[in-house]
Amino acid sequence: MSIETITIIISFFGEAFGTITGLGNATFFVPALSYFTDFSKVLGIVAFLHVFSNITRMTFFWKNISREVFIKFGISNIIFVSIGALFTRFISANIIEMTLGILLILFSFYELFFKHFKFPQSTGFEAVSGGVAGFLGGIAGTSGPFRSFVLINMGLSKEVYIATSVAVDFIGDVLRLFIYISNGFVNQNTLALLPGVFIASLIGAFVGKKMLETIPSKVFVKVVICTLLILGVSLVTKNLK
Repeated sequence: MSIETITIIISFFGEAFGTITGLGNATFFVPALSYFTDFSKVLGIVAFLHVFSNITRMTFFWKNISREVFIKFGISNIIFVSIGALFTRFISANIIEMTLGILLILFSFYELFFKHFKFPQSTGFEAVSGGVAGFLGGIAGTSGPFRSFVLINMGLSKEVYIATSVAVDFIGDVLRLFIYISNGFVNQNTLALLPGVFIASLIGAFVGKKMLETIPSKVFVKVVICTLLILGVSLVTKNLK
């Protein structure tokens, strides 16, 4: 199977899972595709994919965006995602992949075993956590796990949580895209893949929205979290070798 076909398949499933869980497609796309191609190329593709998919999801959920949460959490997130993206020029792909793997493991363990733990609800904490999520997202290509880690604890409804998460992600992704291009992570092969990736992403978002309406979210989220745990362990093991 060609890398083009693999990328399109992963784009579809990443978008569907990301729409249902609110984690963002990159949470699945980045660790999965990194097994098949260079990590810098993955960052280049996912930057375009994120911008496109978030536009798609914004059309579905934009009415549910929380302005208050966007201001408290989103502004610092947007600033630090740019800073994190700039750092990718100086950090090796192995360290980035290891960081992503550890984040996935920590997030999965929290979701599976420590859901009773609640974060303090304060504007200061939300701003700091937004900055941390943004910085990690700029470096690793996805801040979905940590962003969700914080937003879930704000007591938002499922629709408001997904919409606000997408809105925060979108602005940061536009900035990150230009930085990744300047870092040389985008080439002609990347651009040639985009039409197929965009179509797969659009179909995945539609399928994810339909599944969100019919499948019990608690059941599905547990399956997804277990998948993330496996991906995280695999990434750490891969880079330790």
